[in-house]
Amino acid sequence: AYDTLRKDALGHIAEPRNELSVRVVSGAPHHWDLPTIQATDDVVIGTIGMLQRAWGEEHEALVSFIESAKGRLFVVFDEAHHAPAPTYRRFVLSLRERCEQMYLLGLTATPTHMDERKRGWLLKAFPQGIVHQQTAPALMAQGVLAKPIFDEPKTEVTPEFDERAYRTWVGTNRDVPEDIISSLAENQERNDYIVNWY
Repeated sequence: AYDTLRKDALGHIAEPRNELSVRVVSGAPHHWDLPTIQATDDVVIGTIGMLQRAWGEEHEALVSFIESAKGRLFVVFDEAHHAPAPTYRRFVLSLRERCEQMYLLGLTATPTHMDERKRGWLLKAFPQGIVHQQTAPALMAQGVLAKPIFDEPKTEVTPEFDERAYRTWVGTNRDVPEDIISSLAENQERNDYIVNWY
């Protein structure tokens, strides 16, 4: 997001401004920490999980940044199909409560939901509905997407779940837990197998 903003958007800053203060906040070593957010920042880029937790804990730097916008807040929510998840939903509703004039733009490749109730919540979060979309064939014709060739290698690697945690997680709209994603991503044998298959 930062690289795209830097390459494509900075040339469109309206005068008299000639620069933006952009801060990427995450737990990564080369990113900023939450306490470094300034009320004078123009753009804050962060993961929804981190920002949602910080907002729920009334983190002083984040609250100060949002309040300094005086309602003129533009939030871009990537992977917006996850918005119906309870934690994300509470975050968005709380932000809307605090910043009634907030603009919320959701980006997703899957703007519908199999669960009818969650589909309804997507519309509540994004009442403007779908403002722009492209079909997969059109994106393939433009060279944005490759034509898929489906092949599913069996890695024989099964993540370990605590049985009770697994039962709690199944049936929710939450992402796969971070510790499971990390264990899969860091499994060298699995990674080698996928790379060799490819």
